[in-house]
This record gives sequence, C-alpha cells and structure tokens, in this order.
Amino acid sequence: MANQPNPSETAQQQPQAAAIFTVMAGKKSKEYTDPEKAGAAYFTADPEKKPSVTYAENNRGRIMASTEIHGTYEDGQPRHYKSVPDVFPEDKEFQAGFYGAMEKSIRKRLQTLNKQAAEGKDEPQPQKLDDRLADDLERFAHINPEKAQKLWQKNALEGIATPAYLEHQPAQPDRKPAAKGQQAQENIIAFYDRTQDKTAAPSQQTPPEQASDQQSTQSPNPTGNQEVPERVAARYLRLKNQYYFQDKTLAFEDGGKKIKLETENVTVIRDAVAIAEARSWQAITVSGTDNFKQQVWREATMKGIEVVGYKPSKLEEAELLKAMAARDAKSSEPQQKPVQRDDMTTGVLLAHGADHYKHDPEKGKSYYVKLEVNGKEVTKWGADFKRAFAESQSQPQIGDTVVLANVGKQSVNIPTQTRDEAGNTVETKKPVQKNAWRIEREDYQSALEENAQALRTGKEIERKVIAQMPEVAAAVTAAKLGEKIAEQAHQSGVIKSEDEKATLVYLIKEGIASALENGKKISPPEISEQGKQATIDANSVLNDRKPPVIVKEPPKQDQAQVR
Repeated sequence: MANQPNPSETAQQQPQAAAIFTVMAGKKSKEYTDPEKAGAAYFTADPEKKPSVTYAENNRGRIMASTEIHGTYEDGQPRHYKSVPDVFPEDKEFQAGFYGAMEKSIRKRLQTLNKQAAEGKDEPQPQKLDDRLADDLERFAHINPEKAQKLWQKNALEGIATPAYLEHQPAQPDRKPAAKGQQAQENIIAFYDRTQDKTAAPSQQTPPEQASDQQSTQSPNPTGNQEVPERVAARYLRLKNQYYFQDKTLAFEDGGKKIKLETENVTVIRDAVAIAEARSWQAITVSGTDNFKQQVWREATMKGIEVVGYKPSKLEEAELLKAMAARDAKSSEPQQKPVQRDDMTTGVLLAHGADHYKHDPEKGKSYYVKLEVNGKEVTKWGADFKRAFAESQSQPQIGDTVVLANVGKQSVNIPTQTRDEAGNTVETKKPVQKNAWRIEREDYQSALEENAQALRTGKEIERKVIAQMPEVAAAVTAAKLGEKIAEQAHQSGVIKSEDEKATLVYLIKEGIASALENGKKISPPEISEQGKQATIDANSVLNDRKPPVIVKEPPKQDQAQVR
C-alpha cells in the first residue's frame, strides 16, 4: 500500500490564497492578482460607470479606490475623480500601475492631437487642452513633475501655452528619496501665530512657505494642550511622538506645534486637523503637495480654522460653500444619538480584550469591550465577546463606530464538581445560560439593513454588493429558493391562488430579511424549513384558518441550481 501523505505536511505545502484586486465598472467586474495591472485597469475604466476597486486577502477585504464627482466641466459634464489609496504596502504597487497607465494615456492623447493638427492644416487649431486631458496632466505633474515636463516638451501641440504647473512645479512632490543636494518635499500642518501679522512690518512678515518651519521653534499653542484626542489616538499604534497604522506603517509624526504626515490618506488628514482643532489652533500653515494642501484646506476651513499656504480655486470655494450649507442644514435637523439599550449599544470602539472581570485581579478572567457612547466611556463584560469579534463579518478596528447587540441567551456546559452516593468527587458539566453577542461596524450594519429592505421590496441588489457581502449573497440565494417553494406549492395545489402564493413569498422574504439585518446565518436548508412554516402561516392568514398543510421541498436538482 502506497504511503499516504501527511495531512499537516500537505496543508503546509499548499500556497496561501493570493490577494485579489477586483475592479468593478458598472455591472462588470474583473479580478487581478497583480496590483499594478489592477491599478492600470482602474485608470482605463470608463469613469461614467463609477469604477471602484476592492482588495481581499484571507477573508479580509476593503474598498481601496472609488470614483467621485468633483463638480462639472464647462460643457456641463460631470468632473470625475478617481481616488487612489495610500495606506498599505500593496497600495504603492497599485499606484504605480494607475499612474503608469495615466502616463501612457496622456502621451497617446497628446500625440493624437498632433496627428489631427497635421492632417487638418486648414482647420482651426485648439487653443487649450480638453478639460479631461488637462486634469490628468496636472494630476500626473503633481506625482512626477519631471516626466510630465518631458511628456509636454516632446508631445505638446504648437500654439497651446505651457501650463503654469509644468513651469513651476516643485521638485519631488511625491516624496520619493531626494537626490543628493535636494530636499524631499514634506506634507506638514503647523500652528500659525496670527499676532505676528499685526506686529511685524510688511517686509518682515513670514512667507507662508517658510512659516511651518519657523513655527516649530515658537511657543506652544495658547491652550497648552498637547494631547491627541482619544478617538484619534485609538486608531493608531503610538511610539513616542510617532503614530503608526495597525500594519506598522508610519501615519504621522506629532511635533507639538507641527504635524508631519507620511501619507495623503483622507482619514489621517482629518485626524491631523482634529488635533489642531483640539489644541485651539485658530490658524495653520500647510506645505506639501497640492493635493495634500487642498485636502487640508477643505477639512480645516470646514472647522473654522484659517489656512495659510494654499490658494483655492473659485470652483473649490464654491464646492466648499455648498458642502458647508449641506452640513449646516443637516445639523439643524433632529439628530438621532448613538443608541444604548440593554440589548444594543452603538458607539466608538476604544478597546477590547481578555482581562480579570472589572479589571480586578481577585476575580476570574472574562472579555470586555470599551466604547465611547455620547462622549462617555462604557465598558461591557461578557465571555462571548471573544467569539463575537472572531466571527464578525466587518472585523471592526479600534476607532470604528460599531453596533454591539445582545442576540439572546445561549446554553453552555461548564465544568463542575459533585459528589456521588459514596461521597467521592465526580467531575460533571452543568448547563448554564450566557448572553450571546454580535458586533459589526455601524456602516456594515446599515448596509445589512438597507439590503434587507431591498429584499422586502423586491429592489434589485447590485452584483458588487452581493460579491462583497457573503450574508447578502446567502440571503439572495435563499430568497430565490423561497420563490421556488412558493411556486411548487401553487402548482401542486397546496396553495390555490396567486394571492396566497404572493403572501407565502412575502412571509419567506420577511423571514430572510429579518435574519439578514440581525446577523443570523442563512442557508438554503434552513430556508426550506422556514418555507414550510411560512406555507402554514399563508394558509392560516388567507384561508380563514384552515388546517395547516406542509408543502413539499423542491427537487434536489432545483436546490442545486440556485446555490
């Protein structure tokens, strides 16, 4: 008999599942294992179809890029902007593919303009670039000014003036290692003392681009508060004055009156501005890439903080005014505060883990969850929290807003000792009831509830949602199976009318939707059982409480077709 392979050795030999980048545009999607190819595909995807990219690895995933609308062009068409991630290691390779495809596209479009000009000598020549080409060229110039300048010099159409950002673009804006003798550009937010403007003569006032370095040597902010807000600090790993992402990548460095960011990630920029707000900085200076300065200007201005070092365009000012008006209108409406009931709590996750009950060394070990609810810390204890975090679909991290729900009692057997008739100690197990919990990010729970309502109303659920959320996929499959159950019941005569069939479908979908929004596991076999009970209920509701009739399950091949 041949030697059988050792299962553990076989498992070790199997390669880990590759990371998958899924590029979605409209109803179409394509998977990539090469981040550069995914980045290139994302750039070339039609912006009208709102392309986005998800990243998945070892049952964990995230939306890493998406398309937004930033105003409109002169021709009235929407101005699309494709965001690019800059947090995790794989993001750099994705960026390389995205900007590499952008460079090729710019070159091709400039060459096409030259070719068209050469073939149509009698036609009037364009006086400026197409808005979309101009946007891409400017964005590429901020990332790689040298290549952008070479692209323009080699392929520019005669008669079109060189854009200012190509003539005066600072060196190394992408913060790559600087050549010898050059200084790499840094993204910095710093405290700015407005009193200098009133006391210094005009010739002595500090230029905005120099202010951030000088401010680091001045006195602390007026409040003397150098602490980072807890809701911000909870998102990062701290080593002295450096704050790292969970994957050990440096996010920002806190210099007291100067915050240096190592990324242009929107969340980190918002956190840096939140630090400035907590320290009562009335004005700040900003230096770095144009994209960084624009984002800081927008976030800080929304909070009433003056920004020195960035001059917004008229369009950016108009967009900001519109956003501020929408925020003010929303704040004037009655707001629902985070909920705290005995069975459910919504708040910001501050910490969780195993410890002695109520942190008392004299008590046994348990598991705790610490939340910030309406500005107050709330700590809950429960042995089931560990399992709830492990089985959470959204895998919440510190700093996320979460929904913590008590889903009922669960019977478990715990070891105990008793004595038999002879007085001997006997090890037995005693059944006890303990609370069962589930925890999900608030946005994920909202998505579950939204899709549950779509099931109830028959609204179509997007394919990308089904692909990203396994619970929704299971619910959709189960709903199809429920429809088959209802149709077979009608054909077999168990249910007489279309009204009865419609009610049966409604009852099945209602059960599925309720299970979905409450985080319960959904599978076709379970739905078959629910279908039987729903048939009883449908007969009872529509047929004046006739004796219940159990519907037969669909043939096995039908079940297989809808899985």
